[in-house]
Amino acid sequence: MKVPSNDPEGGTVAITAPTGISSNLTSTSDVAFRAFTKTAFDWIFYVAIILAVLFIMWSGIQWTTSGGDVARLEAAKRRLTFAIIGLVIVLMAFVIVRVVITTIGGNSDAFFSPLENIQQTPATP
Repeated sequence: MKVPSNDPEGGTVAITAPTGISSNLTSTSDVAFRAFTKTAFDWIFYVAIILAVLFIMWSGIQWTTSGGDVARLEAAKRRLTFAIIGLVIVLMAFVIVRVVITTIGGNSDAFFSPLENIQQTPATP
């Protein structure tokens, strides 16, 4: 990547990104923004799915250890219901985001990772 130099005569200086940084994040800002957005959405979805599964497990443990206590059993049922509804909403949101991305120009061949194969164009000096 070339950046303007501090030299009074002008010109540019070539710099390289540190090693270990994805090439998607070292190219143009549009590509970097799309890569960041994809990564953020992916992490949000993964965390939400893990939390929903943990709540389902917690409600199952609460259900089995309720020992006939009606209040604890009802709380476990309510938590299980809400966890399943949350999981369905998260999965539907995942699909909706992917459909919108592929509709507006993402790679339709990579539905579950539409921005994975972003075409990079070299920056002009």
